[in-house]
Amino acid sequence: MVGTSQFRDPWLDEAFATYAEAVANPSSARGLEFAGGIHGDVGAAMDEFRTQQHAARVYGRGGATLLAAREAADAFDEALRCYVDASAWSIATPEDVGATLADLPAAADVLVRAGALDEHDLPDCPEAGRGPVPRLAPSVRGVRWTGSLFSPPGPAVAASG
Repeated sequence: MVGTSQFRDPWLDEAFATYAEAVANPSSARGLEFAGGIHGDVGAAMDEFRTQQHAARVYGRGGATLLAAREAADAFDEALRCYVDASAWSIATPEDVGATLADLPAAADVLVRAGALDEHDLPDCPEAGRGPVPRLAPSVRGVRWTGSLFSPPGPAVAASG
């Protein structure tokens, strides 16, 4: 539902997929307990990995990092729902995740420490030449979600033909 640049930002797909599996299946989360100790930036581009490193850092450490960010901020699930809604059917970037977590500094800090985000991915970063990043519209924050974490909101719309 949310696209990414697979070469530049593989963690945005793979770590989030691992995270979603771990949220839905606690036995998968237990399998990530080792991954927090894996070294290297989660947010590296594909050409910065050796073959064995990619899976461990992007899937393993990336998923574990997102679980840690979830534990660091009570509103993490709500923020991710807003991220999915705002980024649906587009190419998301680390800056989009940084903007989503702008009001959750403890969660953002977890991602920065793991190398998933860097300071330039966060709002109000003068070094990146940016001022404040617009927050998600109030209508996005008020979306009624049903089903799983990544389910689209509201009832299905029938196609007319």
